[in-house]
Amino acid sequence: MNVKLISIGKELLLGEIVDTNSVFISEQLSIYGIEVSKKIVLDDNYDAIKEAMKYEFIDADILILTGGLGPTDDDVTKEAVCDFFESELVLCDDVLQSISSYFQRRGRKMVSSNLKQAYFPKNCKILHNPNGTAPGFIIEKDNRTAIVLPGPPHEMKPMFSSYVEPYLLKRSGKKILTTNINTYGISESELEYRLKPLMAQNNNLSMATYANFGEIRVRLSVCDEKNDDISEILSQYTLKAKHLIGDEFVYGVDCDNMQSALVKLLIEKNMKIATAESCTGGLLSKCITDVSGASQVFECGVCSYSNRIKEKILGVDPHTLQKHGAVSEQTAREMAQGVLELSDADIAVSITGLAGPGGGTAEKPVGLVFIGVATRKKTIVKQCNFNTLNNKSRESIRRHSQLEAMKLLLDVINEQK
Repeated sequence: MNVKLISIGKELLLGEIVDTNSVFISEQLSIYGIEVSKKIVLDDNYDAIKEAMKYEFIDADILILTGGLGPTDDDVTKEAVCDFFESELVLCDDVLQSISSYFQRRGRKMVSSNLKQAYFPKNCKILHNPNGTAPGFIIEKDNRTAIVLPGPPHEMKPMFSSYVEPYLLKRSGKKILTTNINTYGISESELEYRLKPLMAQNNNLSMATYANFGEIRVRLSVCDEKNDDISEILSQYTLKAKHLIGDEFVYGVDCDNMQSALVKLLIEKNMKIATAESCTGGLLSKCITDVSGASQVFECGVCSYSNRIKEKILGVDPHTLQKHGAVSEQTAREMAQGVLELSDADIAVSITGLAGPGGGTAEKPVGLVFIGVATRKKTIVKQCNFNTLNNKSRESIRRHSQLEAMKLLLDVINEQK
């Protein structure tokens, strides 16, 4: 199955908007063993779209086009595709009603230009859009298929998942299941090295890694055209992969991110958390409370940037600050214990460090961070040296501090009986 992607929009060519749609589509297609052979970006130009389709369909089975389905005069993708397939645009009453209802729900009046969004090529399959006014469609003729989707990612992605993935999966005739192993603190090269024996022994297993700020998602996919139930096979591969990677690096399976895994675990353990942050300035608290359901587990957060607040609110001993400084194991310990006592939480975390770019010394360089975790039974402190990072920016150090704190919390919570 030869698939090509065409992204349409002048704003993409000018660099005003980054083409994230093609990245998302390519990633999703690879899950099903479908490779994208080519990507191109075009202006909102009727003739250019038709000419590109004519040329790309020479060896392509499917073209996936995104963008140009809006109500304005320069949105001509639908018209160009319709013309290429020698079809005609016809009014779809159901879509017209759907667009009208979309505006009514938002207390806005539908303007006449939106009417064009209710016209579609005759005999195409319409892909409804609950997140906007531009439905997509699939049109087939002479062993050629065009899948046309709206440009805004928040509209395109749900439509792709709801309609395009099932369509392509049925067409490929394959049964494919995937799972994601979430890791932190291990490099991509090390992950690939550790998983190499598993990949070499299983031809129906494929792997892809996706890195993001210290976190790496390992996606395992099992493809089988004969076995009707491959979930058990994937489950076995996942267990083997987790063992090869190591428990110290795996923080979850099929998690959105580390904060989601943390909130989920806290809910499961019926535990509440409190935070005391200095150099991260509340970043950890924000990440936790970004997760739906965090209100069940998040007790409070103290942004104790100054020593006065560390003393007055968290109860850090002035002698500790004077003797060891704000960036020290002792201060991190007392910050965590202080916010634990201040709250009704079961576990507390503190972060204090030097995010830079200034303020570092030979003894305490920029990137030195101490993270404390306190429970009602014990307190531990971890020293981190982020001065060895390739990117030593203030933002990078703060972000890594927040991630390291969440990973330490997960480890401590998992140790709880």
